[in-house]
Amino acid sequence: MTASSRAVLRTAGFLLGAVLLALAALFAVRHIDLGTLASAVRTPGGIGKLGTLAALTALGPVLAAATFHYLLRAHAGVPFGEMVALITSSWLANFAPLWPGLAGRVAYHRLVHGLAVKRSMMALVWARVLTATVAAIGLSTWVLGPWAGACAAPVALGIALGARLTGDRAADLLAAGACRALELMVWAARYAIALELLSLASSIELVLSLAAVSMLVQAVPLAPNGLGMREWASGWVGARSGLALADGLSADLVNRAVDVVVAVPLGLVAFTMLARRRLTNPQEPAPGSARDD
Repeated sequence: MTASSRAVLRTAGFLLGAVLLALAALFAVRHIDLGTLASAVRTPGGIGKLGTLAALTALGPVLAAATFHYLLRAHAGVPFGEMVALITSSWLANFAPLWPGLAGRVAYHRLVHGLAVKRSMMALVWARVLTATVAAIGLSTWVLGPWAGACAAPVALGIALGARLTGDRAADLLAAGACRALELMVWAARYAIALELLSLASSIELVLSLAAVSMLVQAVPLAPNGLGMREWASGWVGARSGLALADGLSADLVNRAVDVVVAVPLGLVAFTMLARRRLTNPQEPAPGSARDD
């Protein structure tokens, strides 16, 4: 696929996501009481919940950075703080029409750390496999309830066997999987708070299912940060769990709004940190020094 065709597909994905997001917002506004939401947010308890929601949102890229830290630490010496800055800046960049976050991250690792593109892409593949695995366990709570946790042991064995095939360390992959599991918990807590702000009832099964679908949608490279698609997926899960479609949409729209409010300042700070690092450490790996392990 050529660069121009990739740009066309990414622009189309962004436009599709923007349309879906607008439709979700229009549908939700027609079916929820915005006055009740505004009143809930203005109370001291509501302000505290919003603050907690913002803190959990900021924790998301830290856990994502921890995932990639474990996936890459045997192949590149990327300081954890730098990885957090890379993930956070990528998060913000992916709100742009061409969502260049992933490409920028791969190029940065190649330029600054001498990491082969193939190895960066393998880390991305493992990250998505782990996301799908954790999300599947989260979704299985619909059927298995508390017994869904019993899936962890065979899953861990499968990951350890997979590590032998890709030349990774099993301990690193399992640690990365644990970080993904923590991300699932954070997303579940975010949905629980969003539903509470909307004066809607929730359950462990519901918020875990919402979290799992959210992570799955964002891992599929169809729209930047799951734009629009995450909202409708959450609406569908809510409708399957006894909520109205508009309630599921509204819960995710609350999270989307907090995403933007948190991503903009943190992303700009992250961009500044990375730019400063390049200015203070301008040396680049020698040509051909990228490792193809």
